[in-house]
Formats: sequence, structure tokens, C-alpha cells
Amino acid sequence: MKDLLHSSRFEKKIAPYIFLLPMITGLLVFRLGPIIWSFILSFQNYNPFQGGTWAGLANYQELLEDKDFHQIFFNTLKFTVMYMPLGVVVSLILAVLVNNKLKGIIFFRAVYFLPVISAIAAIGTIWAWLLNPLFGLVNYLIKALLGFPGPEWLGSTKTALFTIVMVNVWQTMGYAMVIFLAGLQNIPKELIDAAKVDGATKIKRFFLIDLPLLSPTTFFVIIITIIRSFQIFDLVYILTSPAAGESRTVGGPANTTNVLVISIFLNAFKYFRMGYGAAQAYILFIMVAVITFINFRFQKKWVHY
Repeated sequence: MKDLLHSSRFEKKIAPYIFLLPMITGLLVFRLGPIIWSFILSFQNYNPFQGGTWAGLANYQELLEDKDFHQIFFNTLKFTVMYMPLGVVVSLILAVLVNNKLKGIIFFRAVYFLPVISAIAAIGTIWAWLLNPLFGLVNYLIKALLGFPGPEWLGSTKTALFTIVMVNVWQTMGYAMVIFLAGLQNIPKELIDAAKVDGATKIKRFFLIDLPLLSPTTFFVIIITIIRSFQIFDLVYILTSPAAGESRTVGGPANTTNVLVISIFLNAFKYFRMGYGAAQAYILFIMVAVITFINFRFQKKWVHY
């Protein structure tokens, strides 16, 4: 047996698969398995307590005819359209600011990154309190400093979705900032020194040297930001969940903050319409796949390696 374990054939052809087996098993059981099962569920009327019946394309047809789903679909797109550029630009600005050899700059890098590793439940709860229109600190400061009452934030159909966008930008900007910072620090110093000798200002150096050389990093950040925006769930759920005694519902007010992952969760695990929820999940999958494909298709026009 000992000779078998140390044989050349075993080490080269069998041993690698033994080491890969736990990962492959996890991939099949916890990744590919649920993906295939949810695809099958999307063609069924399935209730975990009553079983399921084959429904064909009925769930997808209902999605096309459901006005609430249309609103949820466009809420998700609006969230992405607002969150993606804000998240990328704010993160890039922060990266430029902390890419300086100043005393104490490491402290600021840590502070900006802190929300990324903070508990999302704590972040949502604190921001829900800060943005409370009646006793929140934000509206108190607006009233004290500017002399007029602040907006309703999460309580208004006009501001609720944008408010969640802003909180999400604040919570995630540190992650993209670190990626941009790594990209900035990999720019050859010789190019920066040559630009300084030629008399280029900091703004010119940024737009003519830093930004073009950051295009691969920017492309990566855009991709992960778009995917994250389509997967938003936790902050929406926490910020819009009703407190004790309140009659509002998750995704409110008036369904204006209800996005696809929230709808999938509610249909599958609250209303137990798992087939309908699975159909929504595959619509989300198609959206992410199409937008990612478009980004990769056009990256050659502006990404320079």
C-alpha cells in the first residue's frame, strides 16, 4: 500500500483528483444542484408543504402579465442605473485621495473600508434610525443648520429608492476603493515623473495617465458593481422592514423599493410560491448574463491592457 501511495502514477494521475474531490462535491451539491433544481421548479406550481404540479410556462407567462413584477423589474434597473456610476465614481475619488504618502493616511484607508466588514444588520438599523423623518439625526441637523424640515427619506415614494442607493454606496465604497488603490499604485512611477517634468498638472496627469491605465481595474469594478446591484437584498430588507406597530411592508412605500431578490425571497419563502420565485430568479440570471456579456463585448473599445 505504501509503495502504491508513493508511486509515480498515483501522484500524477490519481492524487490530484482526491484533493479536488471535496471542492467538486461542494460545487455539485451546493452550487450546480440548486441551480438545476430551481430551473425545474420554475416550470412547476410548487409548495414545500403540498408538493408540486407541472405548470409548463405558466410562471413565466404570469411574470409577463404581472404589473407588480413590471414595477419590480424597473425598480431593479433604476437601482442599478443610480448605484453603478455613483459607486464607481465615489470609490475612485476616495482611492485618489488616499493614494498619498501623508501622515496618518493608513488610518483613513481603514476608516473608509470599515463599513465593508461591518455587520449589515447593524448598518441597516443605524441608518434607519439616522434617516427617521421624525426623530432621526439627519433631519435634526438639516432643521438646525438650514432651517427647514428634511425629506421623508425612506417614507416617500420619491426618495426611498435613492436613499437606499446612497446607503449602499456608503457601505460598499471601501471595497472598490481598495481595488482602485491597488491599480493606482501599480502605475509605473516613470510615467508620472515624466509628466511632471513636462509640466502636467495633477488633473492632467489623472485624465491622461492614471485613468487610461486604470481601465482594466475600472472594467472589473464596473462588472462587480453591476452584479452587486442586481443582487441587493439585505439593506432593502432591513431598511424597509416595518417596526413594531407599523403597517408598512418590505419593499415599500408603495412597492417603490421592491427589487428582484426581495420579490424572489417573498414569493419563495413567505408566500411559498417557489415555482414563481424560481422563474423570477432565472429572469434575474438572464439580466445579469446579458449585461455582463454586453460589457465584455465592448470592453475592447475602451479597456487598454
